[in-house]
Amino acid sequence: MNTKATNRNRNGSTDYGLFQINNGYWCSPGRHNICRVKCRALLSDNISAAVKCAKKIYKSSGFNAWYGWKAKCRGRNLSRYVKGCRY
Repeated sequence: MNTKATNRNRNGSTDYGLFQINNGYWCSPGRHNICRVKCRALLSDNISAAVKCAKKIYKSSGFNAWYGWKAKCRGRNLSRYVKGCRY
């Protein structure tokens, strides 16, 4: 897992960190900064801020907030990825 991952999107926004949190809405500098966190804080090996923000995103929009989930996971059986997990 790469906590320092960034991805530049076609619309000019950037996704940050382990959870690929987008600066268009969730972190600053960005238009809205709904998570009230600097995007660079989401690149830390201490993932506390990233987890807090990801939980806020999920509570607001579910997995639909993440393009990767919509494109690769939605509607698919993903049970093998959580086998043995307690959640």
